[in-house]
Amino acid sequence: MGRRKLTGLIATTALFYVIAVANDRLALYVLAWTLASLLLVAWALARFNGHGVVIERHAVPPRLRAGEPLPLALNLTNLGSVPRTNLVLADRVANLTRGSHAVRSVLVPVLAGESTVRLETELVPARRGRAVLGPVHVVSGDPLGFFETARDLPATQVEVLVHPRLVPLEAVRAAGGRGDDEGQRRRAPSGYELHSIREYQHGDDLRRVHWKASARLGRLIVREYEQPGVREAVVLLDLDERQVHGHGDHGSLETAVTAAASLAERLALLGHQVRLLAHEGGLRESLVAPRARLSGVLLDELALVEGKGTVSAAALLAQQADRLRPGTLVVVVTASTAPELARAVETLCARGRAVWLVLLDPAGFALTAPEPAPPPGGLTADEVRRRLRGAGARVTLLEPTSELSLCLSGGEES
Repeated sequence: MGRRKLTGLIATTALFYVIAVANDRLALYVLAWTLASLLLVAWALARFNGHGVVIERHAVPPRLRAGEPLPLALNLTNLGSVPRTNLVLADRVANLTRGSHAVRSVLVPVLAGESTVRLETELVPARRGRAVLGPVHVVSGDPLGFFETARDLPATQVEVLVHPRLVPLEAVRAAGGRGDDEGQRRRAPSGYELHSIREYQHGDDLRRVHWKASARLGRLIVREYEQPGVREAVVLLDLDERQVHGHGDHGSLETAVTAAASLAERLALLGHQVRLLAHEGGLRESLVAPRARLSGVLLDELALVEGKGTVSAAALLAQQADRLRPGTLVVVVTASTAPELARAVETLCARGRAVWLVLLDPAGFALTAPEPAPPPGGLTADEVRRRLRGAGARVTLLEPTSELSLCLSGGEES
């Protein structure tokens, strides 16, 4: 609207000047120069109006949890004695991890001289990722609305890291595995518990040889012990971009990150030594000590994952198979229904590992995208569930409407 008014005024000024030259009329000259002077004064006022104004952002915490309000409060100060009018402040919010952008604007009709006002724009719920607030964009104009000047205030730009949401889990019922010691657990003289049996390896203490099992199998078998109350758990978060379905907060990636983080923390609080594994641009391996919560460093890493990995969950599981001690609880959080993953889980179950597959229904999450695409070919979610339950694994199926706190706790398998 201002540009159209300015164009009209310039055209009118030019017209009066041409008519004045053609008719040599002083009155028309005066009118033309008056309009031109009005334009010059309006331009000067627009330039002046935006100067002498200072904007300070209220302190923003460097880290937030997804779903918490994101404060966008500003202090606007007029250092001069002349009032400023019609200031428009635009505070920009960009989530670099999620590729989303938003702008919150507020109009200040009059800012009195040597005064400060507090401005609070609408609070928006924070979303996981790296969020950048600002810089604040200030637009000022002249009282007649002919000219506008705009500038950014770099000092108002701040960065906030938004951690993934964690859901409370009252209890976690782990999957049951089949041990090689026929389900018997005996106290060892050293105060450790018998965990499983395995083949003898060079350097093993001969006092651990299981002579009955060795005689039965025809080769040396040793007992393997662990400290009571300390168990190992591996949480594998699938970041394969081929297994990311849906969009935004309702997509499979956000649900997978929340589920993996919540389970890792809950298992650690229950006394497990937890390894959180993911592959995105390289293998990411983080340790969570027993009885500890997720560290800020680990939450920072989870805040930035984008689901752009190239290694499948089946390949990552096969790569880690030899590192999994007997009795280790393996939790796989994925949307993959590939037969290769099902075979990898069956193999682990056959070796006595306890496996829990948290399966995000790819068909259900695909429907949350603006233009849903069919999930890649493979088994259906129901086929995976029936097949792996038969192998001894626990399978929990998550859908976009699932209540994670209930599904991932000690309730019935879904």
